[in-house]
Amino acid sequence: MRIPFKICGLTREEDVRLAQELGAAYLGFIMVPGTPRCVSLEQARELFEVAERPRVLVVGNLPLSEVLRRTDELHPEVIQLHRNEPPEFATALRGVRVWRAFALRTMADVEAAAIFPSDAIVADTGQGGSGQVGNWELVRRLAQRKPVILAGGINAENVRAGYEATEAFAVDCSSGVETSPGLKDPTKLMNFAAACNSF
Repeated sequence: MRIPFKICGLTREEDVRLAQELGAAYLGFIMVPGTPRCVSLEQARELFEVAERPRVLVVGNLPLSEVLRRTDELHPEVIQLHRNEPPEFATALRGVRVWRAFALRTMADVEAAAIFPSDAIVADTGQGGSGQVGNWELVRRLAQRKPVILAGGINAENVRAGYEATEAFAVDCSSGVETSPGLKDPTKLMNFAAACNSF
C-alpha cells in the first residue's frame, strides 16, 4: 500500500520530472496572483508539456471568465479553487474535476465543506504553502462524508501519521519539500516520496 500524494507549487521542469518519477499521483501548478509560487500562463504551458500525471491548476482571486479561459487553454485534469469562490463558481466548470480548498477550524467549516459542490476538498490551514499543520480531527470528520486531500504542513516526518489520523484519500505537500518557495529540494522530495511509497 502507498499514500497517493500531490506535489504542489511546481515552478520548474526538473521538479515536475522528479516528482512524477518518484510516483506523485498529482502535480500542482499555482496561478494565484500575489503568491510566491504563482506561474504565468506561458510558464504553465511549458510545465504542462512535461507533466505526465494528472495536472491540478490551483486558482484564486480570478474572475470566472479568466478561470474558464485558462482551463480551455491548458486542459488541466483538476481545477483547485483556493480562495473564497462561491458554489456557483464550481458548478460552472465543466469537463474537469473540481477541488475546493477549505480551512477547517470549526465544525461549521466542516459543514460548509461537506455541502460544497466539488469532487473533493483540500483541507488546508487557509494559507497554502505556510507549513502550518491543520486540525486533523476536523479533517477526519469531513473525510467520513466527502473525499479529502490532506494539506497544511505535511512532510516526510508526519505524512504517515496525518494520513492514518484523517482517513484522507491523498496528501498534498508544497513547502515540506522546498528549499524556498517554488524551488523543490531533491532530497526532501525523495524522502517524502519514500515515506508515502513505503506506507
